Amino acid sequence: MTVLNLNKNDGNPLFLGSQLGLQEYTDPVYPQLEELALLQRSQFWTETEIDMSKDAIQWKGLDEDIQDISILNLSWQIMADSIVGRSPFTVLLPFITNPEYEGMMVQWGYFENLHSRAYSNIVRNTFPEPQEIINEVKRNEKAFGRLELIVDLFNGLSTMDPVYHDREELKCSLYKTIIAIYALESMQFYCSFACTFALAEQDILNGFADNLKLIAKDEALHTRMSLEVLNILKADPEWQETIEAEQENAMFILTHVMEKEREWSKYLFSEGRQVMGLNAHLLDEYLCYVSANSFKAIGFEINFEYPERNPIPWIDKYLDPSKVQVAPQERQITNYRIGSTDGDLGDLGDLDW
Repeated sequence: MTVLNLNKNDGNPLFLGSQLGLQEYTDPVYPQLEELALLQRSQFWTETEIDMSKDAIQWKGLDEDIQDISILNLSWQIMADSIVGRSPFTVLLPFITNPEYEGMMVQWGYFENLHSRAYSNIVRNTFPEPQEIINEVKRNEKAFGRLELIVDLFNGLSTMDPVYHDREELKCSLYKTIIAIYALESMQFYCSFACTFALAEQDILNGFADNLKLIAKDEALHTRMSLEVLNILKADPEWQETIEAEQENAMFILTHVMEKEREWSKYLFSEGRQVMGLNAHLLDEYLCYVSANSFKAIGFEINFEYPERNPIPWIDKYLDPSKVQVAPQERQITNYRIGSTDGDLGDLGDLDW
């Protein structure tokens, strides 16, 4: 075992090659991963740049329904990013043997931690008793239930050893884990995004929404990262048998994540809770629309009904800042990029959700 393998000459496969050598990116095997890493870095922001003072004042006078829905969604987001924020380092990096993939995951992990810091900043600067909110997050069994399968997959892979475990068993576990990350990033944040942005449409908790604009932009990029890794594996002859053998499990993971998201949307609007401009049926339609795009992007058969068009088109201006024009003096700017990089991402394109 070594942290610097100067004799590495195996062509730098994504996983399970010889141990990593130099962190150098002069001639990457997968330049698309390097482009995505640079694009992530260009989206740099900090957790304290959104002013939460108006939200703190507004919070005290909000209806209990709005407070409950906001706390429930925030609870899940804190849990989800606590989990996925560890996936690049704790779960996947021990098996990664390609330098540009390693570099991309380092950028990814940094931004996931930034999301967790942003949620902490929201809690600290909005709620009268921040620690009680954190305690409520820990007690939220329904929120954890949405993540239980993904946690099990992460835990399973993290206990495996690239030296001593069967290679095919490792490949199967890696593939299912990447599918789970893709499902989480491409489907499972959009329920909470929709609720927060629906409130922002009514000029409620704009600080929450401005934070989520930045986070949503990162999550969309993480979806593209996962998609590109899946495409690379799909094109690799060594992985084709593994992927074929795991198709049923992969479909189960995608479907399970989608159904858990739909269950959560119904739970949010149970017990009489309401958000103007959004309801359980409309949110369910939107989740089916998002899920269908997620399935299509990786070539999986869609076995559920879904709308062909986005049933809540107003959300696009929050998920794509280029679609809204706001005077800088009126709202905080959340669509800038620092140190931006130009790069042709080729066939990656923009996933339409």
